[in-house]
Amino acid sequence: VTLAVHNYEEFNSLWIDSAGILKHVGKAKKGLPSRLCKIAFTGIAVYSPDFLDFLPEGNSSVVDAWLKAMASGRKIGTVDFSGCLWTDIGTPTAYASAVFEALKKNGETIYIHPSADCGKAEIEGYAALESGCVIGPGAYLKNCVLLPDTRVTAGIRIKDAIVGPDYLIRLEKSAKTAPAHISENMAEGFFQRPFNELECALIGAGGSDRKYYRLNNQGKSAVLMVCSSDDPDYERHIAHTEFFRRHSLPVPEMFATDKVRSQALFEDLGDLSLYSWLKCRREPAIIESMYRKALDILVRLHTSVSRNIAECPLLVCRLFDYEHLRWETGYFVERFVAGLIGMPIDNELK
Repeated sequence: VTLAVHNYEEFNSLWIDSAGILKHVGKAKKGLPSRLCKIAFTGIAVYSPDFLDFLPEGNSSVVDAWLKAMASGRKIGTVDFSGCLWTDIGTPTAYASAVFEALKKNGETIYIHPSADCGKAEIEGYAALESGCVIGPGAYLKNCVLLPDTRVTAGIRIKDAIVGPDYLIRLEKSAKTAPAHISENMAEGFFQRPFNELECALIGAGGSDRKYYRLNNQGKSAVLMVCSSDDPDYERHIAHTEFFRRHSLPVPEMFATDKVRSQALFEDLGDLSLYSWLKCRREPAIIESMYRKALDILVRLHTSVSRNIAECPLLVCRLFDYEHLRWETGYFVERFVAGLIGMPIDNELK
């Protein structure tokens, strides 16, 4: 018997010696040699035919057979595959998390099969729509996996679920991921609730150490930006937001700031980007209308708003000139092309 194993802290329950021989399964117990290594079973193994003799009649765990084989003097070896891609999908929540994590690694939030019909629905968060899915007009999906040929009734709202043609499985909510030094008074002032009653989820990280959290309570939500104390872009972000709002550019409203902690609370405009919105099949006229709205905003930014740029000194000193263009493209090449995609980069492009 040879087990494929790896180091996965959450599931480490096999105790092996320096030669990779299995010695114990489960929690530590008295008498175990101190030099044993704790590791996890991947679910993959090679068994010789005579191992089947150790399986009891009826339902059982393969661990029972391992223990019987070991008690009879048989050795159970292991091969360590630590570092290889492996995902636990033993529960619906784990399966959905694996799907969402795969999207995230590819820089995506939404996967929509070309045959899916979702042009009149609203989709937020992470979502995967498989072949043949039909989402009725006005339906709302957030953090959902829709399996092939699923139909969602018009106007229905579904969050945190795996949905099939005739069933729906709710996903377990993850634990809070609140930062250690959050400005609780700022959040409590907006929600009028103690902070420990708020749902908090990390939704993204920006440049430097900047992080963004979605705070939610009973349908009311806001986005908390947390910057490091030495992040010069914190003050710029605040100043730029105030300036753009003053000139009617559609940036998120700023509800509150905590300049001591370099934090700010913003209006939550959702997760859906224009890029993801375009993944649903839509009428050409609707797509054109959306692009016209985006172009109108850009025109306003570069005309009426730019004419008043002197009102915002922190913006004046950050004009997007050649130097900043080179920095932005270099950052893109380093972090996305080389970092995320893993594409080798010619030195001339750095």
